Amino acid sequence: MTATRENDGLAFFLQEFYKKSNKIIELLLVFYFALGLVFAIFHNTWWAGVGVGVLNLAIYFIARFTSPTKSLNQYLASVSLAFFTAQFIYQMHGLFETHFTAFVAVIALLTYRNWRVFIPLTSILVLHHSGVAYMQYLGTIDESQVVQKVFITELPHMGLSTFLLHIGLLLLAVLLAGYYAYNQEKESKQHTINKDSLKAFDQRMQTNIEFANHIANANFDLDYEIAEDDEMGNALMNMRKNLMEGAERERNEKFMNVGIAEISNIIRDNKTGLEDLSYEVISYLVKYLNANQGGMFVIKEEGEERFLELQGCYAFERKKFLEKRVAVGQGLVGQCVLEKETIYMTEIPKNYVNITSGLGTSVPRNIVIVPLKNDQVIEGVIEIASFHKIEKYHIHFLEKLGEIIAASITNTRINDRTQVLYQNSQEQAEQLRSQEEEMRQNMEELTATQEEMRRNAFDLERRMEAIHKNGTTFIEYDISGKILDADESFCHLVKYSLEELKGKNSQVFMDKAYVNSDEYRQMWEGFKKGIVNTGEYTLIAKNGAKVNVVGSYSVILDNNNEPSKVLNFAFDISHVKKQYEMALKRESKLKEELESVTEKKQA
Repeated sequence: MTATRENDGLAFFLQEFYKKSNKIIELLLVFYFALGLVFAIFHNTWWAGVGVGVLNLAIYFIARFTSPTKSLNQYLASVSLAFFTAQFIYQMHGLFETHFTAFVAVIALLTYRNWRVFIPLTSILVLHHSGVAYMQYLGTIDESQVVQKVFITELPHMGLSTFLLHIGLLLLAVLLAGYYAYNQEKESKQHTINKDSLKAFDQRMQTNIEFANHIANANFDLDYEIAEDDEMGNALMNMRKNLMEGAERERNEKFMNVGIAEISNIIRDNKTGLEDLSYEVISYLVKYLNANQGGMFVIKEEGEERFLELQGCYAFERKKFLEKRVAVGQGLVGQCVLEKETIYMTEIPKNYVNITSGLGTSVPRNIVIVPLKNDQVIEGVIEIASFHKIEKYHIHFLEKLGEIIAASITNTRINDRTQVLYQNSQEQAEQLRSQEEEMRQNMEELTATQEEMRRNAFDLERRMEAIHKNGTTFIEYDISGKILDADESFCHLVKYSLEELKGKNSQVFMDKAYVNSDEYRQMWEGFKKGIVNTGEYTLIAKNGAKVNVVGSYSVILDNNNEPSKVLNFAFDISHVKKQYEMALKRESKLKEELESVTEKKQA
C-alpha cells in the first residue's frame, strides 16, 4: 500500500513537469516543421518539408490527445525529433550543422526526466546514419564525383572514422543526458517521497494534536488509528491508556472509599442490634451496587448445631421479611463458609433464586457470595444478586467490606459475652456478699452471749468491711490449668509476683494432698465441660503460709463455643476464719466453765 501511494505521488509530481516538457516539445516540433519549410526553399525539398514534417507532427499530436495521461507521447516525441533530424540532413544535402538538431532534441527530451525516451531517438539516428552512410558510399563513383541522390555528409563519402565520430558523439550526448535524466528521475522520486512523508507527517501531527486535545479534555473514548512507525502517536496512545487506567483506579478507589465510609457510619450509628444493622447494611449495598437483591447471613450456634441465619434481606426498594436457615456446607452460601472464599457466578442454577418485581419474576444473571471473614474466622456471608454484570472492583469492595462487618460482628459477640461474664460476676459477688452477711449475723449471735464475744464480733465485722473495700481478687488459667494472668491483690495474697506465676500450673499454690485428690481432678475435668465451681479453698503461699479463700471458678468459651479459659474470683477469709475459730474456742471454753459451775451448784 505504501509503494502504491509513493508511485501515485510520483506520478502526480511528474505530471507537473510533463506538462511543461510537453509545451517545450510541442514548440520545438512546430519550430522544426517551420524550419523544414525554410530548408525546402533552398533545395526545393518541399515534399520532405511538408510531407515528412506533417507526418512527424501527426505522430506526436495524435498520441498526445488520444492518451493524455500516458507517457506514449514522450516516446513518439523522441521518434518525431529523430525523423526531423533525418529530414533536415536530407533537405540540406548532409550539411554538418543540421546534425546539431539531434543534440537539440536530446536537450529537449531531457526535460522529461526519463532516460528511456532517448532509446527511440538514438536507435533511429544510429540506423539512419548507418543505412544512409552505407547507401551514400554505394553511390560513390570516385572522390570527386558523387551521385546526387542520398546525402549524409557534404563530403564525397563518409569515412568510417567520421561515421564513428558522429555516432560516438551522439551516444556520448545521449549517455550524459540519460544519466542526468536518470538522476533527475531518482531525485524526483525522492522529492515525492519526502514531500509525501512531510505531508503524512503533517497530517499525523495534526491528528496527534487533535487527539492530544481530546485526551486533555478527558475524552478517552475517541477512536484513534496510528501507524506502527508513529512514535508520537504510540506515545499518545500509551498516555491515554495510562490516564484511562489512572482514572479508572481513582474512580474505583473513590467508589470503595465512599462505600466503606458509609457502611462504617451505619455500623457506628447502629444501637438497636444485629438484625437492624444487617438490614441497613444490605439495603445500602443493594442500592450502592445498583443490584437487585441481597441478603446477609450470620453464623449462629445452638448447642452443638452451627448454622447460617438470614438477618437482613432487601430487594426492589423494599424490605424482605424471610425466615431462612442454611446449614454450614449446604448450598452456595454454606459452601462459601467452608471454603472461606468469594463465589462469583454468571450461570445461575435453575430455581436457585428468583427476583420478584412489579414486572414479574426473573432469575438473576449474576450472583456474588462474599464471606464475612475476620482473621480467618467466618462470622457470616453476604449474597448479592443482579441482572447486571458485577465488576471486579465491586467484588473487591465487598471483600474489604466483609472484613469490616465481620470485625463488627466479632466485637458485638465479645461485648455480649463480656456482659454475660459481668452479670455472672455480679451474681457471684452477690452470693459472696450474702455469705458475708450470714457470717456477720453469726458473729452477732455469738456476741449476744458474752461481751467479749461481742467485741470480737465487732472487730471481725470491721475486718470484713476492709476485705469488702479491697474488692475481689482474680486469677486466670487456660483450660489445662496453666496460669495466664492474676491481679495484684491475688499475687499479694499468695506472695508470688505475676512473672513467677505466669506459665505455672495452679498446683503451685495448692496443697499436694488436695491436688492428688479426686475432687481436684473432677473439678478441672468439669471445667473442660464448661461446669463452674464455687467453694472454700486453701492456698499455700510462697512462704508456706496457708491462705483460706472463698472462690468461684467461671469457664470462658471461645468463638467455637468451646471452653478455653478459667477465671477464678477469690476472697481472702483467712483472718475471718481465724477469728471465727478463736471465738468458737472461747464459746466452747465458756460453755465448759458454765457447765462446771452448774455442776458445782447442783452438787
